[in-house]
Amino acid sequence: MKRRKPLAPKHSLQLPSVAGVTLEPLTVRVAVASELTGLSEAHIRTLIKTGDLKAVNIGRTSLVIYQSLKALVWQRGRGSLVQ
Repeated sequence: MKRRKPLAPKHSLQLPSVAGVTLEPLTVRVAVASELTGLSEAHIRTLIKTGDLKAVNIGRTSLVIYQSLKALVWQRGRGSLVQ
């Protein structure tokens, strides 16, 4: 059985900084949220549908609220951090 090479990330989230302060994005696309968390795009969409993750739709594009994504990771990850 052949092993697949790991895929390189399609998106790079480079955060700009102003006066030494790193600015966070307001929203990220579902694909970027998937890469940041390691969850599948389908799971990200399920979290949006269940209300566990906040998102806005602009046209046909779903944008995940970045603060909601961070809150989800910290909330669910609390108590199970790998050291």
